[in-house]
Amino acid sequence: MSEIRATSSDRLRRFPLAAIAFVCVALVLGFLPSGAAVNPREIFSDVTDPAGITWKQFSGESPDRFMIEAAGGGVAFLDYDGDGLLDIFLVNGGETPKGKSPGPVKNALYRNLGNGKFEDVAAKAGVDRLPFYGMGVAVGDYDNDGHADLYITGTPRAALYHNNGDGTFTDLTEKAGDAVSQQWRRHIYRRQSLLGSGQVHWTCPGRRGH
Repeated sequence: MSEIRATSSDRLRRFPLAAIAFVCVALVLGFLPSGAAVNPREIFSDVTDPAGITWKQFSGESPDRFMIEAAGGGVAFLDYDGDGLLDIFLVNGGETPKGKSPGPVKNALYRNLGNGKFEDVAAKAGVDRLPFYGMGVAVGDYDNDGHADLYITGTPRAALYHNNGDGTFTDLTEKAGDAVSQQWRRHIYRRQSLLGSGQVHWTCPGRRGH
């Protein structure tokens, strides 16, 4: 009998707590307006078209489904011209044996005009095209001259573009030495032709295998 009374007493003590919790939840739900899960006010608005950004990424998508097709499309925000406004650099991919582009595959460098508008100056700046399949980009002032430079990664190589400070860039990959591309190839290398076999072997410095 004592065990039964103890059990009943425990249930009675727990019941008020459960009831209070239920009432609290009911009150909160009752005060919430219908559709509260969806904020009627937009936090972000798509201003791509009004801003003048028309660039399209081309991955070389094909039935072969090469790994690089899903690894392209790098982007960087930088103040390349030193006017205090963030500009946008977009890295395109490239073609594959069965994935051909109807037009030239180009990168884009959108200069921020400061009024909500952007202007593509990639061709003028000398960074609109790459001699390889583009995959990513990093920004840094590698020579400490106060201008943001570009390191564009891809396959089967990478490229270092020096910011000349006048709105243009110069490809200094060869001048900087083969180490520029070698550093990138330490992370990805090919046993056979990448686009010919689709076999990609990944490795990291200091590790063996793939």
